[in-house]
Amino acid sequence: MVTFPSSESKSYFSDLLKFGEFIENTSRSGNENDFIKWPNEIWKLYEKNMYSGFLKFLETPAPNDKFLVLQWYNSGVFVKFGNKIIGFDILPVPRYYGWPDEKGFTELIASNIDSLFITHDHRDHCDPLLIKACCERSIPVYMHEKSASDFAGVFPLGNNSIINFDSFTISSCKACHVWRDDISDVNLCYFRVVSTNGSNFVFFGDADYTKVTRDYSEAADTVFITWRNPNSKYEDQSPDQVGNTFDAIKLMTNMFKPKRIVLEHYGEFDHIYKGFGASYDHAIKLIENLGTQTSIYMPGEQFVLS
Repeated sequence: MVTFPSSESKSYFSDLLKFGEFIENTSRSGNENDFIKWPNEIWKLYEKNMYSGFLKFLETPAPNDKFLVLQWYNSGVFVKFGNKIIGFDILPVPRYYGWPDEKGFTELIASNIDSLFITHDHRDHCDPLLIKACCERSIPVYMHEKSASDFAGVFPLGNNSIINFDSFTISSCKACHVWRDDISDVNLCYFRVVSTNGSNFVFFGDADYTKVTRDYSEAADTVFITWRNPNSKYEDQSPDQVGNTFDAIKLMTNMFKPKRIVLEHYGEFDHIYKGFGASYDHAIKLIENLGTQTSIYMPGEQFVLS
């Protein structure tokens, strides 16, 4: 079994590559850590780090006027500002394979957050059991208006819906899903979070960041963007190709002017199981070559947005 990578390690990039290769070689159908098997040693590595990371996150105060972030599985993040904790695209456990929630993440999360925001209802971003647990505790859950009606108690979001918290606001904007041709193909919203002191970030989820517009005056301090390439125009060897990942991200950075980029969605289990690479090599290439400060974190790690 390989070591779970840590972004604080000097060997982080090489550890990421080894870890990605390990998952690809052992988790697919018929292999020793086939994701349909339980117990699953790969998930046990994640589960241990995520559990201890969540407990540490609950105990750690957010720095004054700054967002404290806990990276979760896939694109999921928890954000703490002041005394509020908000979840974005949180999965307690990937339920694709029938694994049990042995750590009780569903109840633990629902009992410790103030609200849950979901970009869209794909199973690697949206967990119906967590939604149910939140609603049972009167914890507000928000998602695109055309998907909200599928879940009892969920609040609908449209373009520029604004939710006010004590010291920050969250606004929604409808967008096209990556690798989709039309905004109506998937009901999706991305989110902009702004504190009273002006600190802000944009959480894209699976939004195609080359097809969005910025309708507000302030640039983004941080953007959370999804893995690899947003559509066929930037995919190597695609017949539609007109550029590469750097060209795609440049379109977004020219518009949103972020000071920092956080990469998400790399190493998502269901995609690997279906034949995709973990793509940590792709993330490392971006980190090493983008002109903007760029990072990737493992589930259970926390960091501060300045």
